[in-house]
Amino acid sequence: DEMNFTKNAQAAKNKIDNMDVNKEIKEGVASIMKDTSPAALKKSIEVDDLMLKYPGMDRPLAEQIATEINPRKKADMIVMVEQTIKMSEEGKSGSEIIDIFKKTPRTKQAKGGRIKMAKGGLPNILGF
Repeated sequence: DEMNFTKNAQAAKNKIDNMDVNKEIKEGVASIMKDTSPAALKKSIEVDDLMLKYPGMDRPLAEQIATEINPRKKADMIVMVEQTIKMSEEGKSGSEIIDIFKKTPRTKQAKGGRIKMAKGGLPNILGF
């Protein structure tokens, strides 16, 4: 019985060692240990938080979101992930979700620029 238990325990250990989850954990730990600076640790925590908050999100997407420096773009990416999850829960396929995003028009952006002097501009405002 002891021999069978040892064989079963060894087989279980080998199975656990070869699991994808275990490999992901080992890769994640190795990645963190490469750079232990405060900025890298903060990024790593943000990546892990994103992956926990949005089950099924892969590490490259979480890293892309975590490293985005433009807060507006980062927020847009998170909203897109949330919309994708919601549509997936509603039963839409991956290709349907992609088509919806492609067909959705962008909101019109404000045009910038200076006020022309012919239309008044700053001298008109100041009463010159």
